[in-house]
Amino acid sequence: MRKRLILALLIVSFAVFTFAVTEIEFWHAMGGAQGTTVNEIVASFNEANPDIVVEAIYVGNYSALQQKLLVSAESKTLPALSQAYGNWTARLIPRDAVQELNSLISDPEVGLTDEEWDAIWNPFKKMVTWGDTVYALPFNKSTYVLYYNTDLFEQYGLEVPKTMDDLLFAAMMLTEDKNNDGQIDQYGFGFRTTIDHFMIFLRANGGEAIDIKPDGSVEVTINSPEAKEALQLMYDMAHTYKVALFQGGYLDAPFGDGQIAMFV
Repeated sequence: MRKRLILALLIVSFAVFTFAVTEIEFWHAMGGAQGTTVNEIVASFNEANPDIVVEAIYVGNYSALQQKLLVSAESKTLPALSQAYGNWTARLIPRDAVQELNSLISDPEVGLTDEEWDAIWNPFKKMVTWGDTVYALPFNKSTYVLYYNTDLFEQYGLEVPKTMDDLLFAAMMLTEDKNNDGQIDQYGFGFRTTIDHFMIFLRANGGEAIDIKPDGSVEVTINSPEAKEALQLMYDMAHTYKVALFQGGYLDAPFGDGQIAMFV
């Protein structure tokens, strides 16, 4: 009887250990349709891994997520996983708040095969690597493209801009005070007052913010003639020629309302 009892207790003990579930919080800033997709991916993972439960927690916009991560790093209440920009990650690494991933990526059981790792676009891998250490995995990335109102372009007889001069010309042609009240009703172009949009103009003008040397050293080149020309063009479109609406928020609403004819 005693042997049977010990055996039964061991079986129960092993059963509890075997079916123990690992619960993980995953913070993200994907709302709307993107949030729905994230939840579907998480649900699919949970279904395929019954011993792991990932809880996707929508924190809010990127600013709210960044603030929550930095505050949580101070109080040591960070989640197991989080979406983050590279510059946020760079602030967390010195605080020993981020797990290095080299050992996990190369792990034969839970890691990635060479084929899987090579399939990730190299610039994305560079953005999550500090020195020789990988601290994150690519999650989502925005690609900047020019949106333009095709009906207006046809109405005004314009071609899609291919150069910055073309962009300025189209913006000037499309800007109108339709009711002649002294206020512009339709701007030819719209841009956000962010570093991203400046970088778009800078790169389109053949410039770069930094130059990475073969030895890995970095030279800041933001004060180049190309950068000054790009910034001058943005200033002129907004203030000199007044053909561009500029604001901090997203531009899909003004575009949909007909307030702007183009935006990046």
